[in-house]
Amino acid sequence: MELFLYLVIGCIGFLVIFFIIISPKHKNYDTPTYYYEDNSTSSSPKLSATVSKDFHAEVQRYCRTHNMTISDLVRKSVNQYMSQN
Repeated sequence: MELFLYLVIGCIGFLVIFFIIISPKHKNYDTPTYYYEDNSTSSSPKLSATVSKDFHAEVQRYCRTHNMTISDLVRKSVNQYMSQN
């Protein structure tokens, strides 16, 4: 009886882990276009900025809250800024 109980609990645990691993990861894009899709490779051009640790932490929190990467935020923000000027 104990062995059966361990087997059932093990199967349930395995199924939970399995479904967590295979669940789709959704990104939140308002209007995804080819312009700011991340097609980066090791040879893709990169942008860089020196910022304070506090600002970097604030950007990371924003990105986590909005389910996006820092690269997604930079691409979208720079594109919006440039289209306004």
